Amino acid sequence: RLYDPIDRLGQFLNAYQSAAASLEKVAGLLAQEPGVPEPAVPRELPAARAELPGRQVDFDDVSFSYRTGGEVLPRFGLRLEAG
Repeated sequence: RLYDPIDRLGQFLNAYQSAAASLEKVAGLLAQEPGVPEPAVPRELPAARAELPGRQVDFDDVSFSYRTGGEVLPRFGLRLEAG
């Protein structure tokens, strides 16, 4: 009867430590200055016109693997249309 509450407390403390470490990493990431400075006078980009042909991004026969393992994304294909 005594073991279960102590075990749950230990699990909670482990989860709390993990969450605190993750929060510290995220806070460090958010505190970083961007590598590319914002321009003093930003340019306005022209609006994309979806009716023009060729306005898409294609991934055709793309594969990905980690150095230490096998292929995790074999022969991937995706077309992203404009808009």
